[in-house]
Amino acid sequence: MISFFLISLPIFAVIGVGWAAARTRLVAQGELDALNAFSFRFALPALLLRLIAGQPLRQSFNPEFYTGYLASGAIIFVLVLGASRVVAARDLSTAAAHATTATVSNLGFLGPPLTLAFFGERGAGSLAMAILAQVMVLLSVGSVLMAANSGKGGIGSLILRGTMFNPIVVAIVLGAALAGTGLALHEAITRFLDFLGGAAGPAALSAEGVIALKSVICSRMLTKRLPEI
Repeated sequence: MISFFLISLPIFAVIGVGWAAARTRLVAQGELDALNAFSFRFALPALLLRLIAGQPLRQSFNPEFYTGYLASGAIIFVLVLGASRVVAARDLSTAAAHATTATVSNLGFLGPPLTLAFFGERGAGSLAMAILAQVMVLLSVGSVLMAANSGKGGIGSLILRGTMFNPIVVAIVLGAALAGTGLALHEAITRFLDFLGGAAGPAALSAEGVIALKSVICSRMLTKRLPEI
């Protein structure tokens, strides 16, 4: 237990730094948003691309793990969707939002630093499969159901574009392609990805602290308005 605490403490301490920076306004909101965009669009994809491309494909991707992770997520999705519809008498869109929230985590930001801290680079494949299961399946299904009553057309194409152009998904697929074909990255490219990906942990975790602060503020505002609703 103590070892777990000591390993995870620096990770959550960086989240605390991001929270404190936003709370005390030492960093402008626009700069924090830029940090969030940098980690999502550049640093995290570089890290995952290098990790996946640098090991054999069969070591990274385990069909049994992917199937088990996706099945467990699907079970939770269905249970929450049904409970929201029956117990809370919610419409399909609201129930789908509840189910999606229950099954799709912030794995893209918290996953890499936690996985590397506890499992090292051998955990990259499991992380990639979990991200693909959440983003390409659970989130897509949830988005379709949430838009079911909106009357908007072309939701399928929007989800497809959002998935295929997701920088993290693109990095995982490209890394898998390189690993599957046996093509090795040039040493200069590997050093570049290492250097850029090295910023993924601090940048993503700091952004996570900002997101946590925003969530607290929104919750307080909603709580104050509840008596008026």
